[in-house]
Amino acid sequence: MNPHYHPYSDLSSPHSPSPDNAGSYPQLTPHHNGHGGGGGGGGGGGGGGGPNSMVSQMDGQQGFHQMNSGNGGGPVKHCAGCGGKITERFFLHALDRYWHNSCLKCSCCGAMLADIGSSCYTRSGMILCKADYSRLVKELELIQPIFRNPLFPF
Repeated sequence: MNPHYHPYSDLSSPHSPSPDNAGSYPQLTPHHNGHGGGGGGGGGGGGGGGPNSMVSQMDGQQGFHQMNSGNGGGPVKHCAGCGGKITERFFLHALDRYWHNSCLKCSCCGAMLADIGSSCYTRSGMILCKADYSRLVKELELIQPIFRNPLFPF
């Protein structure tokens, strides 16, 4: 198993893809953000909980975008990845949660998703980069016929 694997098993989205636009989802913008100081502090504040506080039941491409906290004193947001307070001016909003730039990572390769492209993907409770999502989908397509064979009752 990959040492960078984080199941993010509780990441869900109330949004479902349009059946006629299954491959068309929001695109991302460039982002700027560092991992925020402030330790601990789980839940509350608009996105806390740890990486397992919500699970994605919707597989496929997901959109995320840069948020700007501005100068206002709004509620403190907590990172869905580490649970820490987000104190930076710029942070990410993905899968209906808030993230430090350094916390939204591919579950397979550990790459920071904000740095490698304009999309993130979910599959089987994992958050993935485009390359790992494509690889996983191809691998699943190869093994599915085996499991449909009546000689394999599992």
